[in-house]
Order: sequence, then structure tokens, then C-alpha cells
Amino acid sequence: MWIARKLGFYSIVQTRENKDLFIVRARAEKDLQNLKNALPVLKNHEIKITKQADYPFRLPIPKK
Repeated sequence: MWIARKLGFYSIVQTRENKDLFIVRARAEKDLQNLKNALPVLKNHEIKITKQADYPFRLPIPKK
């Protein structure tokens, strides 16, 4: 699913390995940082960088 907001542009996918986990992906790290700043529930989640991916910045979050 794609989400376009004033805060940024995101892709959200469910992982293949863990069906209880979503990955919020972005091409710009700032987009994920904006999302974390806007949603306090995400403040303790770490942005991961996968340089070989088309959307290198990823924020893993549990479904619940």
C-alpha cells in the first residue's frame, strides 16, 4: 500500500518472514523521521537502512 502525505511518501508491506510485522518503507529518511515525530507510538522504533533496496529506509513495526 502506498501513502502520500504532507509528511512524506511511504510504502507499507507485510514481511514474508513474520506475518505479525509491517515494514514502512521510504526513499528519503526524512519522510520516516517525520512520521516518527508525528506519531509518538513510533518514537522507540529504529529506522533501518538497506542500501541495496529501492526504498532503502525502513521502519519495522508490529501489526498491533
